[in-house]
Amino acid sequence: MIGAQTLHATGYAMGIQRTARWADGEAVIVYFGDGATSQGDVNEAFIWASVFNAPVVFFCQNNQWAISEPLERQSRIPLYQRGQRVRLPGPAGGRQRRAGLPRGDQKAMQAAREGQGPT
Repeated sequence: MIGAQTLHATGYAMGIQRTARWADGEAVIVYFGDGATSQGDVNEAFIWASVFNAPVVFFCQNNQWAISEPLERQSRIPLYQRGQRVRLPGPAGGRQRRAGLPRGDQKAMQAAREGQGPT
């Protein structure tokens, strides 16, 4: 099922909040493709993470295809703005990221570890 991992990650992050592991600075990062952003599960994960201030970072890999259609046919706004309607901050400038966890994503993980909520 496309996008289900975002709900699992959000639930795990909420579990971290309710245990001593959060005090140890744990956070969750979840990877998914741009096609998953059209799934209800991803939007639900964004909402739950935002409402409960869960320590989770959503990492969307944009390959320019959304399930079976080009991205521009599935979304009227850039992907990095999808979470803004539920007050999830996105990456600065919405630039494509390449290999590894770039500096901005490391900052997002650190913010989640410090209790600043999801990104």
